[in-house]
Amino acid sequence: MVLSIAGLLLVLCGVAALVPLGLRAGDQPGDALLLHVEPRTAPRGAAVTVTNPGGAPVLLGMSLRAPSARLRLEGSAYVRIRTGSIRSELLADKHAWVGVLGADETRTYVVPADARVRERAELVAVIGQQRRLRAIHRLVVLSPRSGLDARSRGARDARSSLI
Repeated sequence: MVLSIAGLLLVLCGVAALVPLGLRAGDQPGDALLLHVEPRTAPRGAAVTVTNPGGAPVLLGMSLRAPSARLRLEGSAYVRIRTGSIRSELLADKHAWVGVLGADETRTYVVPADARVRERAELVAVIGQQRRLRAIHRLVVLSPRSGLDARSRGARDARSSLI
């Protein structure tokens, strides 16, 4: 009894160690991947590099939004995979950028930030692949909207009692 519990705990610890390394449930060889996300100042937003090592083109929808509660709880990123109903997640009006990434192609896209998005933003990259839809959510720290914002933030920090 004790040995079986110890063995189960050992297996669970091994699985928990693999999850941060990218071996999530649902990942498959040939999945499109976000290689690099870098904040931009002009235009304000993010440069997102995506690769598609698979043999078929994929649909992409990307946008920057205010961080959701789930992103704040999960850490800096999470992935959601849908295999049935995709509802309206890949509609053009939901994303700042929508397009197609060809098979065996790597490209960098500029995703503009909406005026309502502050410094901490959530990049939502929806990837429509064969028979499923993946939504990748990642935290992006953007540059301030203008020099005025940076000055007012510096004045606010100077008034703060915490140093």
